[in-house]
Amino acid sequence: MSETTDDQTPVITGPWQLAYHYANKHGGLVFGLIACLLIWVIMVQPELTRNAQQNEALREALQDIKSQTTAQQQLADHLKTTAEILDRIVTRLDSVK
Repeated sequence: MSETTDDQTPVITGPWQLAYHYANKHGGLVFGLIACLLIWVIMVQPELTRNAQQNEALREALQDIKSQTTAQQQLADHLKTTAEILDRIVTRLDSVK
């Protein structure tokens, strides 16, 4: 941090120098900000990524369940039609006796 420009502002060439400069200038504020950012990067961001992957798997499972429900509804409609036809056949056969 020994290099400075003409107006006495330091020349910052990396992220650690930037953190050092703001820590010297603002003190505890920078420490709190850096602590929050580290917590975010270390704990929150991986959890969000994992939750997004789990949500995608659940979304795919839900889509499969929806398609199975539609297929079962169509099957139930066909079975209802078949039952009605068989009921008419039984009624007609009973009338023949």
